[in-house]
Amino acid sequence: MMSMIEKNINDFFNLLEMDSDKNGEHFYKALISSSIYHFLDHQTKETAYEVYSAFFDIYRIKRNDGKSFIDLLDVMRKYEETAATLNDKQRDHYNHSVNVFILGLCIYSQNAFFREAFHAGDFDVENRHLYKTPHEEFLFSWGIAALFHDIGYPVEIINNQIKKYISFICHRKEKGMEINPYIAYFNFDKLNCINDNQVTETLMANGLDYNRPTDLLSYYFHNSFNIDLQTIKDKMDHFLLSMQKSGFVDHGFYSALIILKWYGMMLLQNIFPTGVLYNQILDSAAAIFLHNAYRHVLMKEPFSLGKISPYQHPIAFLLILCDEVQEWKREAYGIIDRDTVSVADSEIFIDDDCFKVHYIAKNGAFNESFALEKENLINTVTDINMIFKKGITMTATSHTEYLIDMIRESDQQVMPRLIIDNIEMLAKTIHEEHNKKQIENYPDKPLEYPTWESLPDMLKYSNVRQVKSIVEKVRLLHCYISDKDESGIKVTEFTNEEIEYLSKYEHASWVRERLEHGWKYDTIRDNEKKTTPYLVPYNELSEEIKELDRNTIRHIIPLLNSIDLHVYRQTT
Repeated sequence: MMSMIEKNINDFFNLLEMDSDKNGEHFYKALISSSIYHFLDHQTKETAYEVYSAFFDIYRIKRNDGKSFIDLLDVMRKYEETAATLNDKQRDHYNHSVNVFILGLCIYSQNAFFREAFHAGDFDVENRHLYKTPHEEFLFSWGIAALFHDIGYPVEIINNQIKKYISFICHRKEKGMEINPYIAYFNFDKLNCINDNQVTETLMANGLDYNRPTDLLSYYFHNSFNIDLQTIKDKMDHFLLSMQKSGFVDHGFYSALIILKWYGMMLLQNIFPTGVLYNQILDSAAAIFLHNAYRHVLMKEPFSLGKISPYQHPIAFLLILCDEVQEWKREAYGIIDRDTVSVADSEIFIDDDCFKVHYIAKNGAFNESFALEKENLINTVTDINMIFKKGITMTATSHTEYLIDMIRESDQQVMPRLIIDNIEMLAKTIHEEHNKKQIENYPDKPLEYPTWESLPDMLKYSNVRQVKSIVEKVRLLHCYISDKDESGIKVTEFTNEEIEYLSKYEHASWVRERLEHGWKYDTIRDNEKKTTPYLVPYNELSEEIKELDRNTIRHIIPLLNSIDLHVYRQTT
């Protein structure tokens, strides 16, 4: 069945007309659309490459020396995949950029208000447009911004690696004691220029240099946001120093410079007309810089701008929105990221009134505020209601909810219907019983999680796992579960030997679950850092901790009885 995203993409290509296809010499629309559909069917690095390749082929994004933007993207992809040893937080940006591109096409096709905002700034076609068909004008500008917005990410990776390695060498992790190494340049102007042989000779009337990408961006922001030219020029001139002092790298800054430098070189080789660099490419490069920097630079003093409007800069607005929303099917490379939540899929709904995003996790556990934090950031940075009258709504299906759904769908043949129907209620009961034991054993200690709602998703998942494992535990004792009198012998309690046997089984299951969710052994238990001293064999546990597993087993029969199920011992 066609997904909502596929339907939205289909609508976009129904809108699209491409100049180059009209005389029958090319079939570019078929080339780009087929590559996107293939990617949506099978999201791999290879199918992502097909999308990049199709876009580059259509728009001749290749220099005379044969080098292409796709070479840059391949470097980024390979570096991401191999550089994670010294990076805590790092995720895929190769497939991610294609998904961002596709999501923007969906919003454009489904929301008339955004289309109106994109075309509201139209003026003299001869100076503004590269393409006569308005929807292709969007495809080109948006494609440059979306597909290349993370092209500078390797610089950020390198800086993070240096920090991590130097910290490891010097054991400096305390706040205020960090060494904070940083990438430096003997001649940054050689990077911040379009023509390497002409660094500061082509001046505009206002003293800005056409050859410097930071000057082009300064002039662009001055016009787009009506801010003082000298103030924004000073900010851009000192942006590298500001990053160094703050100890971070904004890959959007480098991505914007790369786009302007490479396109500028193609301009010098007469591959594109002059107006393209100073209109479409500069527009897209500005959006790339702003996708991180708008909230960190222009919303701060001395500029103090409000939320970005789609009418101020439609491509930047869309890139900020899509980059924040797109989380699904992003491979984790970083040390910490590999052990945290993975968004396996999403459900998207877009129209003129609202934008709804529902994330689905299949491994890991969402932070309780995952979707809300994203929604709040979008509402803080973008004037989202200008195109979606009812705003944006973001929700998430946690790992626990996903597991419950999967149990209900797939375990009906092996698990009694009453357990499936009451699985969440039984999991809540397990939590309540745990709290009762805590109060009995430690009457003066406040409960860490007094209610089911206060329990982190990962711990809810653990309780659901316990419920799911009941059938298997009972089967291991050559027993079965039923809601009616059977020919077998009803079991009212397990023997001490059975309790000990199943306690070992329960602890082993608990250890596997913790390891799958990124927990590690440490002498100190820390839920935030995911460390615990109990990731050891059952026979190495203290009697106090073993008793927790034993109580889990003792409670199986009362738990089943609470929903009119009973355990029977087979007689043959």
